Amino acid sequence: MKTSHPLGSLNSGLFLRSLGALVALLLLLTLIGPLAAAAPDTATRYVATTGADAGNDCLDPGLPCRTIQHAIDVAGNGDEVLIAQGTYQENLVIPVTLALRGGFEADGWTRDLDLFPTIIDGSGNPIEPGGWESNTVAKATVVRDDTIFRMWYDGSNLVDDVQVGLASSGNGKTWARSAANPVLTGTPGSWDEFASERAPFVLKEGGVFKMWYESGEPRQLGYATSPNGVTWTKHPDNPILSPGPDGYDRDAVGHGAVLHEGIYKLWYHAIGDEGPIIAYATSPDGVNWIKHGPVLLPDSGAWDDRALWGPSVIRYQGLLHMWYAADGSNTQPSIGLAVSSDGMSWTRISLGGPVFGETTPIGDPHVLLHGSIFKMWYTDYAAGTIKYAESLDGVNWTPWAGNPVLEPAGDPGAWGEPVVRFEGDSNDSLLDGLRITGGQGREGGGVHAASASISIIHCRIYDNYAGVGDSTEGGGVLGAMDGKTLIIEDSLLVNNSSRSGASAVRAHGGSLNMVNVLIAHNHSPEAPAVHLNGAATLTNVTIADNESGVLHNPVEPLPLIVRNSIIYNNGWAIAVEPGSVVEVGFSNIEAGWPGPGNIDEPPMFRDSDTLDYHLRWGSPCIDTGANTWAPNHDVEGDPRPLDGNGDGTAVADMGADELLLQYNWMPMLLHR
Repeated sequence: MKTSHPLGSLNSGLFLRSLGALVALLLLLTLIGPLAAAAPDTATRYVATTGADAGNDCLDPGLPCRTIQHAIDVAGNGDEVLIAQGTYQENLVIPVTLALRGGFEADGWTRDLDLFPTIIDGSGNPIEPGGWESNTVAKATVVRDDTIFRMWYDGSNLVDDVQVGLASSGNGKTWARSAANPVLTGTPGSWDEFASERAPFVLKEGGVFKMWYESGEPRQLGYATSPNGVTWTKHPDNPILSPGPDGYDRDAVGHGAVLHEGIYKLWYHAIGDEGPIIAYATSPDGVNWIKHGPVLLPDSGAWDDRALWGPSVIRYQGLLHMWYAADGSNTQPSIGLAVSSDGMSWTRISLGGPVFGETTPIGDPHVLLHGSIFKMWYTDYAAGTIKYAESLDGVNWTPWAGNPVLEPAGDPGAWGEPVVRFEGDSNDSLLDGLRITGGQGREGGGVHAASASISIIHCRIYDNYAGVGDSTEGGGVLGAMDGKTLIIEDSLLVNNSSRSGASAVRAHGGSLNMVNVLIAHNHSPEAPAVHLNGAATLTNVTIADNESGVLHNPVEPLPLIVRNSIIYNNGWAIAVEPGSVVEVGFSNIEAGWPGPGNIDEPPMFRDSDTLDYHLRWGSPCIDTGANTWAPNHDVEGDPRPLDGNGDGTAVADMGADELLLQYNWMPMLLHR
């Protein structure tokens, strides 16, 4: 049987060899020790508005740097940068792991976030929108006027502010723009001041051009007339067709086609509880309309099973023919055809797919029958151009070899920058105690952290904008790309905006954790305040008075966990798509949500107009959270939980702000 041997029982040769190895190891450690001790430690660097950058490494608190970016540029990985009170007009790029901390005074470097606010103002590098039609041209409507074709179309600049232009052509292929362009613009302060599309439709009757166009949010239809197609007079009763009251068009009324056959007949793009569809209305004068409801809906199982829009209708051989844009679960946007005898009941011309499609997404058809030839002008969404095709039967189409017939023109403009952008190996960075404002980025407005895992604490992020117009953008914060994490604690995101993506926080694929966060008064015409594609946990978060709430649409089954939170006074509270696993507990969710302790009652904020989101006495959100999840303080640092109901039981409140037991608090007004 083998036994283990004490050191004394080893033979002398083995012992000596072991002793030699031990001595060698001790010698190696002796040599390595000084080298390890010589490795540089992380440093603290200082920035103040009274400092100077030239030749300064920012290490002396008595000789701080002047700009935050200079401190970042001289900093090493893992350093922290302390920033004294004041306004710094900078757009920061952070390439390494850093902690940026604000709220200090520049003499003794004591810290008080309220007394010594540190403001990083990114407004010095704004978006330059460019020419009015420099980004896209789209949604053509064409009239044959004597011997020429006239085209009115949407033109957009870099920030998707759309106006209507006019062009003329002798053959429908080669177009000359009007010197008066744009010929129809929004009226300042009116319902149509801003539009992401106007989608004009024009008829000429008795020497008068008549235009129905889309504007506003929610999208509505207006009416204008012109003696020459250039100078337009808007109807005093605009908008002449608005969403609702029925559910099928409660969210949008837009992009219509009009025929005048004794009465005016309108087929229009409607969005509501049946999704994007085509609806029908009639009018004796083109102004006062009677709605008749949906007439063409997505066809389950067919190529156009998701959304329909952009109808173009003409009468041919006794039947109404409608070309329309649509897409489906397995089809990119293309063009279909349906026919009808009465304008209400439509039969699709089924070819097992669209009648016309290309390798890129297309839509917004406008069709004229000129002689024996069907002529179609349509939008290439990928290129932002208008194209042309011809057909002898309206079914089989040949695109023109010289496409496109109209392209964007003018100064292309330039994107601005976010206030803070993380690049390179900047994982585990921290933003602490900063006021971040004025950013106008392509994808991220306030903070762009797509490539890094970061934490944001004690920050106010406000008045920022992101404008690329796709689902990736975040007006306040863009972060948590695939595999990355985003942590936001004890912070406010207020009055940020975006064209798409999310107006406040966009977490794209990675994970998000928010604790004690107020998200309020953020704006986007078509995006939620918070948009998530990955796992997320929201604890004691208040999301209120935004245009919409939280969208969770992960690419695989992942959880959205909401605890002790208030999601109220938004257009909607929580929207989910397949893959979302939602757990909500002890929260106030407008329209309700299943889960323990959840309620659906007005939260009774003190004064949301001045950002006072404390709860008033009697609020149903007082003492109705769960202590298990609640942090020990609220967004302002006040202790949780408190005995808000005075019954001797201390229970956490819902939302970011715990109940104030004294009325001596001043509203959190944000100043640059």
